[in-house]
Amino acid sequence: MWAFLHRFASPPHFYRLAGTIAPWLGWICLGLMAGGLYGGLVAAPPDYQQGDSYRIIFVHVPSAWMSMFIYVVMAGASTVALIWRIKLAEIVAIESAPVGASFTFLALVTGSLWGKPMWGTDWGWAPVRCGESRCGGRTGCGTRASPPSSSCYSCTSA
Repeated sequence: MWAFLHRFASPPHFYRLAGTIAPWLGWICLGLMAGGLYGGLVAAPPDYQQGDSYRIIFVHVPSAWMSMFIYVVMAGASTVALIWRIKLAEIVAIESAPVGASFTFLALVTGSLWGKPMWGTDWGWAPVRCGESRCGGRTGCGTRASPPSSSCYSCTSA
């Protein structure tokens, strides 16, 4: 088992395998992305409360999850590179950084585009204080996913 894994940790063997399967995986990925975008942006019915503006969530949430996942992959690859000195892990960590930053940028942009019609105001970069001691961190109280509650002193006293 370990010999198999160590063989593909070597860049020449990995590049040969990746060169063989990359075109197939690329076309599969493109087809699944096109189907998902069509389903989320075109085929999904309008929301009863948010209308058509909620459709951006079908882009925002996956991009936010992917950005976090890619940063975890970077941490894991960096750990492997530091402990076992595997060159391919360093390459994975280095090449994952721009992809993670791109998904983070997409999540920030789509989040602010969704927030304007939902909250009636632009994205606020002020810190959210409802997780602090005065409010007790009640769910839905001034988080980025909902407007501030009028019953929460922390959310209304700014």
